[in-house]
Amino acid sequence: MENDLVWIDPPSGWMYGFPKVYNRSKNPNLHEWLVDMGYPADKIAGLGDSFYVRILALSEEELKEYNNE
Repeated sequence: MENDLVWIDPPSGWMYGFPKVYNRSKNPNLHEWLVDMGYPADKIAGLGDSFYVRILALSEEELKEYNNE
């Protein structure tokens, strides 16, 4: 079964507090979630179809920690 929790790291994301844990099932629209989390909408729009994010799986320890919060 695929996990819905992943780390998301957009371009220059460190400037806005990224990477952050993204829950795909709770927030199906990634672009909206990024903006809600403080990433500038104009950066997403400015890159158009070239906008990308790095997606990383959470480790088993991170999953346990996240689920126990």
